[in-house]
Amino acid sequence: MVQPDICSLLSPDLGIEFDLEGVESGNTIILHVHGTGDPIPSILKLTEANGWLAIDASSGQFIDPANPSYESWENFKELVRDIDKPRKPSERPRRPQE
Repeated sequence: MVQPDICSLLSPDLGIEFDLEGVESGNTIILHVHGTGDPIPSILKLTEANGWLAIDASSGQFIDPANPSYESWENFKELVRDIDKPRKPSERPRRPQE
């Protein structure tokens, strides 16, 4: 399926999907970041070249180009690693009893 409002930047350890749907209506681009690589340098190059600001949706804070915080990104990667860890059947979450 072709999605004309989505484009991607791919590298061996990182993928960034650009959702361009809100560009005309609200001057907004949403980036969906995937992988284990460091997305901050690529995001900052894009924002600085265009005079844009970047907001970390996980924290709700602007990304400071002079001192970017990696806390939200590291927390997300840790969460994903925990989800992907193989588990013994006794360690798997169970549905609550109804």
